[in-house]
Amino acid sequence: MSSNGYTPLFGSLTTGTLCGKWPDIGLWPIVLSLADKNGVVDVTHQYISTVTGLALSEVVECMKRFCQPDYGSRSSAESGARLLLLEDHREWGWQIVNHSLYRERARLMSQNNAQVADGRNAEKVRRYKERHPKTPADTAGHPQTPRDTLSDSDANKEKKAAIAAEVVLHESLPKETWEEWLAHRKEKRLTMSPRALKTQLKLLARYDSATQREMIETSINAGWEGIFAPKGAKPTQEPRRGLPTLRV
Repeated sequence: MSSNGYTPLFGSLTTGTLCGKWPDIGLWPIVLSLADKNGVVDVTHQYISTVTGLALSEVVECMKRFCQPDYGSRSSAESGARLLLLEDHREWGWQIVNHSLYRERARLMSQNNAQVADGRNAEKVRRYKERHPKTPADTAGHPQTPRDTLSDSDANKEKKAAIAAEVVLHESLPKETWEEWLAHRKEKRLTMSPRALKTQLKLLARYDSATQREMIETSINAGWEGIFAPKGAKPTQEPRRGLPTLRV
């Protein structure tokens, strides 16, 4: 078996449906580390038992659970199942369902970190400012106030804080699902105005929690910049004032 030698782990591993489930939550990272570059884990239960020190019976049952639907999963692919058997005639050898998705997410994060480390991001910002210089007209007729004396970084922090204070999530939308969507946009370097944020939340609020997760996960997997209602899905309710919300 050819392993990729390195497997990045995301915080969502411990905050999802594996939370509190042993030995599943301990075995899953080992399974990821045994995968090749295509997400194939072509080893036997006995091999995994030897590597982990878990009893063979525990490994067999655990791998069966990984192949079962998980309707609480953040991913709607294969009904939330983590693994698929490679061949029907044998009970070992698996394909990791969302391997390519998380591999690409890790690649983008690594790329962004590298660009920050070697200054490429700073160079892009500099070139952007050169192409879009501020003119005297930008500040004409606006006397200086204490807010005007804030540094760029302080002003940006204050602006982000104001936007965050305005955004509320309907209680039917899982907070972690929304945060995954924001992280996806951040990785793609897409900005979003407060009005656009509220428009997306208003659209999501018309559907139940499962459909909202499906909408966001579909957009992330497809690399879309927006969220769209699934074809044929019927809203469960019209947005209305007084709908319970959770401030983020």
